[in-house]
Amino acid sequence: MNYHSRLDKLFSKGEMWNHRTLRTIFDPFASEWSRTTIEEKLKILEKMIDSGYPLVNWIIEFNEFYAIDLNKPHVPLSVPDALEVFYNRGNDKIKTEILMLPDDIILEIKDRLT
Repeated sequence: MNYHSRLDKLFSKGEMWNHRTLRTIFDPFASEWSRTTIEEKLKILEKMIDSGYPLVNWIIEFNEFYAIDLNKPHVPLSVPDALEVFYNRGNDKIKTEILMLPDDIILEIKDRLT
């Protein structure tokens, strides 16, 4: 199951969910980012974390979809910026999940977070 299908199942009972690209969550430089507030993004992120599917897997699948499937390698470069926003504005659960991400995903921003 790809991350789009997981999101559809998690947020819209299998129908196409309107934020299924996750650019509203992981790409602060995309037009989709402005379609939800930070509070909405945090609720979405928390529900993704609570689903039991690891945050790192959501990020890896997002990165692969854009960098490989769509040949848009610039899109995943925005993930650290989004994570920094979530760390600064999120609750302890979100902060902990972000800090538990592998270094290759988080290293770029880890010094800014702690």
